[in-house]
Amino acid sequence: MTTARHCLLALVSTLAAAAAGAAPAGLTWKADHLRVDDAHAALLAAARMGDTNVEYLLDQSEIHLDTETVTTRETSILRFHDADAIAQNGNQYIGYTEGIHTLTIETALVVLPNGEVRSVDPDTVQVIPSETRETFGDSMQVVIPMPGLQAGASIILVWELRAERERMMTRWARTFYEQYIWPKHRLEVSVTWHESQPTPSLAYLGDGLVSCDTSESLRVHCVGERIEPLLQDSDVVYRDVMAKFVIAEPQEWADVSTRLGGYMTRGRDGAPEVIELARELTENADGPAEYLDAITRFVKQDIRYVGLEHGANTHVPRRASVTLDRRYGDCKDMTVLMLDMLSAVGIEAQPVFVATQVRDTATLALPSGRFFDHVIVCGDLDGDQSFCVDATDPYSPVLGATPSTLQGAAALAAGASDVTRLPSAEFRYRMREELELSIEADGSVGERSSVHYDGEYGAFVRSSLAGLDAKEQQEWLLNDYQSTVSDLVSPTFEVDGANELKRSVDVAWETRYPELFESGRIMSYSENAAWLDQLIGFFETSNEHYSYAFSGLQYEGDIRVRVSPKWQIRNPGRAINVDTRFGSMTRRVDHSDGVIRYRVQVSLPAQQIPVDQLDAFRKFLTTLKTVNGFQVTGIEAARGT
Repeated sequence: MTTARHCLLALVSTLAAAAAGAAPAGLTWKADHLRVDDAHAALLAAARMGDTNVEYLLDQSEIHLDTETVTTRETSILRFHDADAIAQNGNQYIGYTEGIHTLTIETALVVLPNGEVRSVDPDTVQVIPSETRETFGDSMQVVIPMPGLQAGASIILVWELRAERERMMTRWARTFYEQYIWPKHRLEVSVTWHESQPTPSLAYLGDGLVSCDTSESLRVHCVGERIEPLLQDSDVVYRDVMAKFVIAEPQEWADVSTRLGGYMTRGRDGAPEVIELARELTENADGPAEYLDAITRFVKQDIRYVGLEHGANTHVPRRASVTLDRRYGDCKDMTVLMLDMLSAVGIEAQPVFVATQVRDTATLALPSGRFFDHVIVCGDLDGDQSFCVDATDPYSPVLGATPSTLQGAAALAAGASDVTRLPSAEFRYRMREELELSIEADGSVGERSSVHYDGEYGAFVRSSLAGLDAKEQQEWLLNDYQSTVSDLVSPTFEVDGANELKRSVDVAWETRYPELFESGRIMSYSENAAWLDQLIGFFETSNEHYSYAFSGLQYEGDIRVRVSPKWQIRNPGRAINVDTRFGSMTRRVDHSDGVIRYRVQVSLPAQQIPVDQLDAFRKFLTTLKTVNGFQVTGIEAARGT
């Protein structure tokens, strides 16, 4: 405890010293004035636009591409209208990368509604690493608490980032998003370049919100005014739908893939210990598919994810033998280890670079390596079965379940000449249910059930259960059961596949509901297909403005209801056959010797639902939930006719 406190005090002290003048490498503070430029003052007087609680009065980027440096000067002027806006956005963040950038903060001002101007006290500024629990690198954030903010106040921030070309791992490119969640009074982008530099390419993917002028020599100048805020929905990949334009130094996709692939090659050392382990793991395996399975399981489960992304290691992996020895690494490190191990047993694969937040390849309007933030392993087995494996994903089975978060993402294979999309499953959520119900003469109902979560759905459930001890797993499953089926009972569950990379996670249980209904001459029992209800509920999108990327679901249910001889079954429930453009649901009903069997199949393939069909899709899901239950009625056998 004492050590931890000393570490914390040391960190705070270091940050305070940095803000006071002993700044970390690459950071200079010059924002010690109260001067408001005339152009900025004119913007502060603009009438309010719209009813959002924050406005962008100016979003400006001025970029110069020189022979040895790339310099970016950013100006951001925001106006706040209420306390909530100030609470959420009163601290401003500026990012930079040590070793690549030098950052100079030129202006940091607050202009109050009465015209008073306040500057930021540098002693309050914090410089913190942009790290997560498992990723460590050179990315830093300057946190600037803006003083004296109140409704109607504005902030002015101006800063300059200078990057040394010899330390840049990719050629310069940038995507400019025209809209944001707040309105923009003015968006301005100016890119200039030295006459010795090639003319940058411009690709426009906007809605006429911004116009770009390329008539001036050695300059591209883009301006947009009074840009309305971005329409928001719950289920959308915003990078695909936002109006944007891209400016990039010219190159081809083949150049990008060659450069990125070359970085990956530096980590492949073919070390004897790597080869030996690969052959040892596959010694008893039968054929390439089992070789792939054994090696992938080892990398996913025995090499933990830790990102040490300092300097060139943002793009260059460590040698495979180093990662094997350390038993940890980032996506690049784990990928090259897996590539070397697969190669040792005759499986040739390649790194594939992924833009995890992009599904529409048109968004990657110009070739650039800056779009890609992840790398995976892809290849073929005997030429007839392809695979893509994310070595950092410890939950997905090896074949047949690329991580759900990556399916359909834009990708570029090493050596490829164009971008493509990662494959997507037709049914990303697959479930099988087996249920036996026994309706007893005393009004109790026995339940014996098993649920099988397949493929990507299994990986999702596994991610929730893995790492929990046996008691915690039972608690998780019980909470899921009681929130989905009923809280009248507390079953004990048997689980298979929660801690192993199997194709499915299987959960089974038995329980009894005592005196669930009044046992009399007439029996009437209703049952909802609760697990199917839960599955359908995952996809009840509230989108209004953008199409919906439906992931696809497939459900198979085999439900048997045994009715006590006390009653003669009069109504076993009805068959169902629903077939629409979105998918289908069928239910067969068989009745024999006091046993009713329901066989249910729901098949809704993955698809893009256009905006004008969203209401129809929602109604279809509601219909499925309405008809998927059943009711059994009977009359006392002794008095039956």
